[in-house]
Amino acid sequence: LSGGQKARVALARALYARRDIYLLDDIFSAVDQEVAQHVFHHAVLKALADKMVILVVSDERFLSMCAKVIFLKDGAIYDQGTHKELLDRCDEYALFCANSRMNMQCPNSVENDTFDELLPVVDQPEQVEMLEDGIVEVNEKTCSDKLIPTQDGHLIESEEDLMLAGLSCTVYKSYFVAMGGSFYVALVLLTFVAYVASTTFSTVWLSFWLRKSHPDYIVIIYFLADFLFSGLQLFLQTLQFSDSTGNDSSNRSVFTAEEASYFAGVYGSSVLFIISTTLIKAYIFIKVTLNASTWLHNQMASSVMHSSMKWLDSTPVGRIINRFSKDMDEVDTKIPFNFEAFFQNCLTIIAYFIVISWVFPWFLVASLPLLVVFGLLVACFRSGMRNLKRSENNSRSPLFSFIDSAIAGKTTIHSFDASSRHTDKLKVLLDENNGWMFMFQSAMRWLAVWLDLLVVAVSVIVSLFMIIFTGRIEPAYAGLALTFAIQMSGIFQFAVRMHAELETKMISVERINHYINVISFHPTNVDRDPEWTNSVAKLPKDWPPSGSINFQNSRYVLTVFRLNYRDNKIAALKDISLFIPSKEKIGIVGRTGSGKSTLAAALFRLYPLTSGHIFVDGCDIGHIGLHDLRKNFAIVPQDPVLFSASLRFNLDPAGISSDDALWTVLEHTYLKPLVLTWNAGLDTMLSESGVSLSAGQRQLLCMARALLRDVKIFLLDEATASLDSETCRLIHMCVEKQFQNSTVIIIAHRPSSILSCNTIVFMSNGRVCANVYQLIIAVHDFFTFRLLKLAAKMFYFETMEVAYTSS
Repeated sequence: LSGGQKARVALARALYARRDIYLLDDIFSAVDQEVAQHVFHHAVLKALADKMVILVVSDERFLSMCAKVIFLKDGAIYDQGTHKELLDRCDEYALFCANSRMNMQCPNSVENDTFDELLPVVDQPEQVEMLEDGIVEVNEKTCSDKLIPTQDGHLIESEEDLMLAGLSCTVYKSYFVAMGGSFYVALVLLTFVAYVASTTFSTVWLSFWLRKSHPDYIVIIYFLADFLFSGLQLFLQTLQFSDSTGNDSSNRSVFTAEEASYFAGVYGSSVLFIISTTLIKAYIFIKVTLNASTWLHNQMASSVMHSSMKWLDSTPVGRIINRFSKDMDEVDTKIPFNFEAFFQNCLTIIAYFIVISWVFPWFLVASLPLLVVFGLLVACFRSGMRNLKRSENNSRSPLFSFIDSAIAGKTTIHSFDASSRHTDKLKVLLDENNGWMFMFQSAMRWLAVWLDLLVVAVSVIVSLFMIIFTGRIEPAYAGLALTFAIQMSGIFQFAVRMHAELETKMISVERINHYINVISFHPTNVDRDPEWTNSVAKLPKDWPPSGSINFQNSRYVLTVFRLNYRDNKIAALKDISLFIPSKEKIGIVGRTGSGKSTLAAALFRLYPLTSGHIFVDGCDIGHIGLHDLRKNFAIVPQDPVLFSASLRFNLDPAGISSDDALWTVLEHTYLKPLVLTWNAGLDTMLSESGVSLSAGQRQLLCMARALLRDVKIFLLDEATASLDSETCRLIHMCVEKQFQNSTVIIIAHRPSSILSCNTIVFMSNGRVCANVYQLIIAVHDFFTFRLLKLAAKMFYFETMEVAYTSS
């Protein structure tokens, strides 16, 4: 929606609320005069005839229709009374009204149907052909700011991708690449193998030591081993095996001091090696996973920052917040834990399986059915778990979008007493998200129960083997095998759970990769297309040297271009042919939604052209990188953009300008006296969006930021639409003085904003309908004269028309 359309939607919502008191805060500044008059007469005077209306307005025509006028100055009530009373007794008010009359969008003599009279004339193709070099055929009625529905009547909004297939290997590959490549992955693998091998060796060596040792040492050593590695179960199992197995203590040899020192030295060395590999493994793993999360975040941020406006328009902010909050949290904290647990447990299972098979070779035969059951459980579980996690992730995006919009519109929500309704909607979204999370956790518990049953089955099988082979196996090895069997079963269960959780967490990597790889964006550097090598690849450092703009192949050859905001939508700009000489001051006027701001968007390549070209100093901007293009342009939008940072940062985000340069631009934009009153000066912190400054001061600050860049092409996109006449005067004085060597494009509603322009372009329905100054010279028939007379009547050009025709 355009600014005017937003204001009218807000007014319609207020009318629908049917309240006793209405506060209308400058609702007419963002719409053209025809719309403003229509809204005032039908909405304020008629629909709210029996209501109290407090109208904040700066247009004298509306003030004359108010029962009482309160005139404010410097934050206080300066005077109050009727409009006529204030004109008679208050000079300040009279001056204010005089300035307002000069800034009115058309004189009082212009009838409401002026545009209605003009546009049907322009819509006649057979008449348009009679004009020379200025008016193009208008046969479609559309505008850049309309809500353009799809064929089924709903606005286009891309649905968040919900992939039902399994995770591809490219997702894991992208995470490994983010770690740093194959070298770091191999290094992580090596440290994990060293750690698992050292822990397994220490336990096996302890068992071998027990088999050789005196029976008096068995209880003590196993108790220590139990305390360090396996828990109290190992101690109890050792006592049981020493009584029930065939070999007694008389067959054991007693260690000499040298032998005991040897075994103890080897075991102690293995423990030290375990500690060393643990520290090395932790350091390397933390480093590579931190590299992965940092790389993924930076790549995603870069993709979003360089994404096209088409993508930003169709993507709710909640989805973007979801990627950078929950998905990045999964990558930062959850995936490293799941990855480490899964990888380490898999290697431990392999080591334990080898040891058990060495003690009980027949265990290999019995384990095959268990592996089949494990595989079936995992296969049954994975797809359901994966889809539940994807659904939970997707249900979080509308929740974030709702919270973001509720925070932004909290004032409106409270004023319309809609808190309870929004709270109920929030509960519905929370219930939906929690429902998917509950199902996900329930599925995890379901898997845990079945895996516990399989753990019991593995332990029973190993115990039966021990009973069957009683007397053939050393007690120490039997205890080792049973301990490893019990531990392996639990580790196997945990590994399966970690694999399932890892796969669900890797969905976040998949979603981040979608933003990295799928988002369409423009290159930031010059596109060195061989076809354009001569004109673009050798782009001079001081480009553009003069700042001329040509919306066609050449100055004389007609070449049209089209711009579509979104796929499957009709063109927002159509058949534009316009040449702007360097250092020209050009004004672009037209009704709300006529495509004025879209013309500026095309110049900044916010949307791709579907046909045609735009040349700046002979270079096609379609073959210039966005960074190279936009760093040489400057724009002051209708809504000033400021950051919650210091004044210095808001003026010079790159930090490349000196303090003298900052004070100079502040002086040129009439802000220096204000800044001098601040104790911190340039280091004064501005609140979010600059709310500590007035609207005019924010616009002047944006003007100072543009002036600091010293660009050749400068745009003001209705920058004075909602400002008072004094601030408008300051802004236009700044433009006249400081941008004399730049091409200036002024998009405005108020005639006073464009009267100083060298050329004025009239737009309607996405087309350039008339270049008023140039066409006056080519008046040869009554139709053209009538057309220009109507345009001049709207924009105060009567005297200029006479001057041109007389010459």
